[in-house]
Amino acid sequence: SPSRQPLFEMDYQERQSRLTTFFRLITAILGLLLLSLWSIALWVTVPVAWFALLFTGRYPGGLHDFHASFARYATYVYSYLYLATDRWPGFSGAAEADYPVHLRIGEPLPEYNRMKVLFRLIVGIPVFLIAYAMNIVAQIAAVIAWCAIVITGKEPEGIYQMLRLGLSY
Repeated sequence: SPSRQPLFEMDYQERQSRLTTFFRLITAILGLLLLSLWSIALWVTVPVAWFALLFTGRYPGGLHDFHASFARYATYVYSYLYLATDRWPGFSGAAEADYPVHLRIGEPLPEYNRMKVLFRLIVGIPVFLIAYAMNIVAQIAAVIAWCAIVITGKEPEGIYQMLRLGLSY
């Protein structure tokens, strides 16, 4: 039976450093740079994985691991950038990373429906639009959180919930 564990978890951290919060854009640059370089590789590996799925019905294990690591690292970096956590994300997208935000990605399926793979780009359009909107929600929450943390040193729980919603999608 499939695991019942949540796919996304984020620990609430009420107290955060005013200093690192004030300079968050600067302290996040290195993580964003690594994420940008990593995303360049996705321009090659995602189409390769799509064609492999389309023609074989299987997701190559190495590509799956690479894509899952990217998704986890992107979650870590954006959680840090958007003030969901005060801990710097490091340089790893490892599943076992000790980080207050967790994104669980299962193993690839033994076989995929090739027709679904073929039309994934079309049926994915609403998902991309929702992801775009959720990113805006997270950005708005981050601006409010930045102000609250710089002034009080605390992140209000309502803003945390708004961040959690935006980041989890």
